[in-house]
Amino acid sequence: MDLSQLISFEGGRFLHVRLDQIEPVQGLPPSTIEALTAPVPALKSDGVLTSDAIRVGTILHPPLLWQPKLHEKRFLVIANLRTVEIARQLPAASRIPALVLSERLNQTSREQLLRISTFISTVWWGLDLSAANDSVLQQVQQLSTEQLNAIAPELTSRSGRERALGLNRRRRPADRRFARSPTSQQSLGLFAGGGDV
Repeated sequence: MDLSQLISFEGGRFLHVRLDQIEPVQGLPPSTIEALTAPVPALKSDGVLTSDAIRVGTILHPPLLWQPKLHEKRFLVIANLRTVEIARQLPAASRIPALVLSERLNQTSREQLLRISTFISTVWWGLDLSAANDSVLQQVQQLSTEQLNAIAPELTSRSGRERALGLNRRRRPADRRFARSPTSQQSLGLFAGGGDV
């Protein structure tokens, strides 16, 4: 698989998009969305960051959005889902910076990009080793061997991931309760103990 053929970033535009024009992710089970939005450590509740801090965060990590119809004010997230999740604490009419693509993209490509971009971000920025085994394994399970090979061939095997990322399979994985992001649990309705996690 050639990642550059999954989508071309030519013609991307940097815009400020209203939060209420960004649609929620659909078509993925709650456990998948949880794995894509729950890095460790994560904010444990809404309201921890100030509005100004959230705005700075959106500048540092702008989401990648897809605009299916060029003249419609409707956008779908295809990368940096966590930024949109946290930014939803701002008023709905707030605008956040985003890289917007408007070329053709089917649902499968969108889901693949969301999974691939999350995994690349995880290995790029890293995780706390006490919970990394569990988080990385959950994300790896969302990707095909072909997709993993396109990202980094060494990451296709458990021993390769251990060498490349410094993981240790003998270390007891963190309790999943502490690896969840309560903000994503709230947005998915999982905070009451429901869901398929």
